[in-house]
Amino acid sequence: MSTVIDKQTAIDVARLRELFSNSKSALITSTLLAFLLAFVERGEVSTSVIIAWFSLIVLVNLMRAVLIIAFQRSKMDDHLSIKNQLVQFRCGVLIAGVVWGSVGFLFFPFNDQHHQMFLIFIIAGISAGGMISYSADIISAVTYSISILTPLIINLFIQTGSLSLVMGASALLYLGFIIMNSRQINFRLNENIVLSLDALEKETEVRHHANNLELNNQILSYINQNMPLPYIIKELVLRVEALHPSMICSILLVAQNGKSLHTVA
Repeated sequence: MSTVIDKQTAIDVARLRELFSNSKSALITSTLLAFLLAFVERGEVSTSVIIAWFSLIVLVNLMRAVLIIAFQRSKMDDHLSIKNQLVQFRCGVLIAGVVWGSVGFLFFPFNDQHHQMFLIFIIAGISAGGMISYSADIISAVTYSISILTPLIINLFIQTGSLSLVMGASALLYLGFIIMNSRQINFRLNENIVLSLDALEKETEVRHHANNLELNNQILSYINQNMPLPYIIKELVLRVEALHPSMICSILLVAQNGKSLHTVA
């Protein structure tokens, strides 16, 4: 049972490493795109709104960067700490998605189709990037995509005109496409993680078996050479301690007088 738990813990840690590793580039890209969007929309949206939104994006990204640093410094040796890190990561993803999704209302230019296309392009790029970056955790990937695209979809549907309805339907289909792709990528990533851990476990078993075989051959060689039994035992203990450093000075031998114990060292 403990082996199963340890393996599941290793899988969860590998997933977290994948998530936090991808988050580094995602945060940089998010900040740069936010600056670009704020710069382009400066003439269409109130300056105070742009400054407040961009400041919020930077603040959220800094908080998520702190989570990355905390993860890199943590030991991640128990299930509870791993779960807490995953919950914190998901909360950061949700907040970032909500802030980005707000541009679907705050920055939406009703009378300028060029700026509408640019805004939709930015939102589509951010959501697609999130799908790839956070696909190791399906909840994070889906939450991020929904929170970003939903405000834009709602805004498109409530606009008058057939073009807005078609664009809203297209955005809704795009969201469904992202969710389905996220599930597929998540399945492949988790499968690769499990296969990698299984391969590492088998490699350890093979190495352990080879060491035991070499040890047995060495003992047989000593016996064939008619080495004294105390010498063989001493060499055996030294070899075992070399293979398992945690056992150093933990193996006790009986002294020749039969009245005391001692280590090989």
